[in-house]
Amino acid sequence: MTYLIYLEYNRKKIENQGQSYPHLSIMNKIIEKIKNIYKTFFISDLIQITDDIDYKRKRILRMIVEFKNGNISTGTGFFINIKGNLLTCFHVISGGDLKILRQNDDFISITGADEHTRLQEWVNSKIKSINVELFDGSKIELELSEFNEQYDIALLKIKEVKFLEKIEFCELNFNQNLKYNDAVFFAGFPLNHSYTGLNTPFAINTGIVSSFPETEVAGGKYRHAQLNSINLGGNSGAPLFFKNSNKVIGIVNGNMNMGSDNILFHEKTKNQAVPGSLRIPLAIAYVTELKLIKEKSSIFNSL
Repeated sequence: MTYLIYLEYNRKKIENQGQSYPHLSIMNKIIEKIKNIYKTFFISDLIQITDDIDYKRKRILRMIVEFKNGNISTGTGFFINIKGNLLTCFHVISGGDLKILRQNDDFISITGADEHTRLQEWVNSKIKSINVELFDGSKIELELSEFNEQYDIALLKIKEVKFLEKIEFCELNFNQNLKYNDAVFFAGFPLNHSYTGLNTPFAINTGIVSSFPETEVAGGKYRHAQLNSINLGGNSGAPLFFKNSNKVIGIVNGNMNMGSDNILFHEKTKNQAVPGSLRIPLAIAYVTELKLIKEKSSIFNSL
């Protein structure tokens, strides 16, 4: 294929310069023969691959969750069908990892038949609005349809059908398992210096699958795919693709970092100490595979 590109490049160079080249006809025949061998993989296909970041950029969207107390949670999400269903991480919607929610006093005070029912009640009582920001900057309000806290996944849908014509969605691939050394791609809206979650710029990441640890990230303990790629807060809910593919195979839901959550910072404006955390992200991202979610949960059953 590299040889084909080389021949195409030189042929076009000769033709554009109007040069007379005695072996041009032979070159043309060689090119056509190679193209017949690679019937479905021409130069136009290579151009499409390099351009498919534009395809993804229009479909990978910023999530904005506003709570009644004024707090905001941001992340990444993507539409999955023409009906206006959207996927993101549950912790983006709830505003915190499952293990943190379990320690929340308001959540602890809720009584219910099971944890899922209590989480549903807690989310309904705390959230003011859920919006997704489209590629053109406009926002569409969503409502929570279903979630699975164990696998950190949330399914939402558009509130008003009049906005359906504005959405562009991603295709899902439930049939393939990730393997060691698979080359992958994801993108989202990671937090950045001098930005907030509401205006931090779109960013892309590539890497390879390095491991499959059974670990707790933002949901329960289960097998995650571990990537050797930087992943910052704000990317949660980002779709994962095989490199040079437009079908989603997983969803990014966390990272590995070093630091502490019990640090006090001095706030100059109030002249007081405020609690906070100081963590440094490592070059590791965690992903939940769509195949696993479909096999282990009912999140896609209603689609």
